[in-house]
Amino acid sequence: LLRAGMVFLPVSYGVLFTYQRGGWLAFIASISVLIWLLYSDRIRRIICKRKKIVFVSAVAFAAAIAAVLLFARGHDTPLAARISKIAEGRDRTVIWRQALSLYGQKPLLGIGAGNYYFYHRSCFPQDHPWFHSDKVTAHSTYIHILTERGPFALLFYMMILVTAFHGASAAFRLSRNDPFMRGFSAALLSSLTAIVVYGIFQYIFYLRI
Repeated sequence: LLRAGMVFLPVSYGVLFTYQRGGWLAFIASISVLIWLLYSDRIRRIICKRKKIVFVSAVAFAAAIAAVLLFARGHDTPLAARISKIAEGRDRTVIWRQALSLYGQKPLLGIGAGNYYFYHRSCFPQDHPWFHSDKVTAHSTYIHILTERGPFALLFYMMILVTAFHGASAAFRLSRNDPFMRGFSAALLSSLTAIVVYGIFQYIFYLRI
């Protein structure tokens, strides 16, 4: 656990300063899955034997979260602004509504791969209230695939994810006597969790050049 914590701290510091709220949530979800898969039995034993330590740790963690939220409310910095907007979903939901509106143009096969920007420009001209929103992606892998490629492509993508989860879960179950394979399959499940969660808030196949 100590070695894992030494790796976790610098990685979490790097993720924090990506300023990606979706990345933060995906990182928390993936780490939670990894800890549960690899250390759940050990954590249960610790909770049973060290209840006071667990309680103090929980209080300290809650205090740290509260301090971060207070920092976000009281400081005018990019990091504080991103933290304070975690609970607000308005910027994302507006973009999602725009993407679904574009999807309504061609609901069977989508508007075409790579056409999101051009359709956004043509459907929402300068006098439209959505003109100044992000025109590049739908800020959701699932909605973006649906908008550009249609429901069949989205279904195919979901099948790929389900197949990957099923294979990684099977490998994890069958590797009880193989520590390397057990750790590898747990890391794979953790990574897939990050992909699924991050895909809710960002189009993961977009590379800004």
